[in-house]
Amino acid sequence: WRTGWSNFLQIPLHLDGQEPRLLLRGNVERYWGDDCAPAFLQEVSVSGQRLHGRKVFVKSGSLETTSPFAVEVDGAPLRPIAPEGTTFLAEDGCEVRGEISSSNPNEWGPDA
Repeated sequence: WRTGWSNFLQIPLHLDGQEPRLLLRGNVERYWGDDCAPAFLQEVSVSGQRLHGRKVFVKSGSLETTSPFAVEVDGAPLRPIAPEGTTFLAEDGCEVRGEISSSNPNEWGPDA
């Protein structure tokens, strides 16, 4: 990983001046200021023709803080994921839904 924003997936790879069908970008930041500090994926953006012109932004964060894991669609305010899951967008054959789950819920809490 390198820090900052990077393209993780772009379809098609070569665009010839048009919008990609799907573009997935990620922002990797150090956990603290030291150059040797571990880096983590802090933000993700998804856009492209497959989303019918919509832009989805996902921000990492502890569910137990004032800045929890949340999703934004088209610049609207960030919305956290409710315990029962949240549908952030459902129209034009495009659905964005978030759910926090665990394959072993007895060992992991909701913020694992």
